[in-house]
Amino acid sequence: MLSVVSAKQAALLLAALGVVSGLLSTFAPINPGGKLEIALFSSSGATLYPAFYFGLALCIGVALWESRSPLRLAVVFVAVMIAWIAAFEAAAEIDRYLERYRMTNPPNADGVAVQFPYIMAVAGFIAGIIGSAVTAVSVAIVSRDFRSYASVSRTILIGALAGILLQIDVNWSPGPLLLFVTWQAAVAASVAYGIVAPKRRRLAEPFLKPGAALLA
Repeated sequence: MLSVVSAKQAALLLAALGVVSGLLSTFAPINPGGKLEIALFSSSGATLYPAFYFGLALCIGVALWESRSPLRLAVVFVAVMIAWIAAFEAAAEIDRYLERYRMTNPPNADGVAVQFPYIMAVAGFIAGIIGSAVTAVSVAIVSRDFRSYASVSRTILIGALAGILLQIDVNWSPGPLLLFVTWQAAVAASVAYGIVAPKRRRLAEPFLKPGAALLA
């Protein structure tokens, strides 16, 4: 598969899977007899299915271009679960903290209460950093090609910026559609590019430097 796919094509393919994952995360909740929550780990009631769908998407990419080892795939899948819980908890706690601050501070002299018009943007930004950082580290653990400052930092930056979209989605009735689709597609694309690009460069080196093998 690697020999016929460029890094950009891999990024587009995994981004497409990220779009599908984001759509499923919004419109296809997993409800086996009730709301599926990670009650043992999430005080805010984080639902499991967005991490489930995105974890599958990333595992497909890892299986295609890195390894089909069940252990490595499990590392990525479980890490995505942890990343989602941590990000959800962070966003919820920031929202609660700022709301408590607003409620405990009296209005100013003009009678205007304390307002935080971009609470969800801040919460989404920080949650995006946490979610993408845990995801990137897990991929770096299973893929030596992804294990670079450029790949990890790019993925975290993309996750942070995409997280700001929570501000737009927070009051939208379908749910965080724009956030899920954009975040999952962009992070997935960064992961795919970070895995495939170094591999292709390494495979091309003997052809770019025909004398390298003789000198080794």
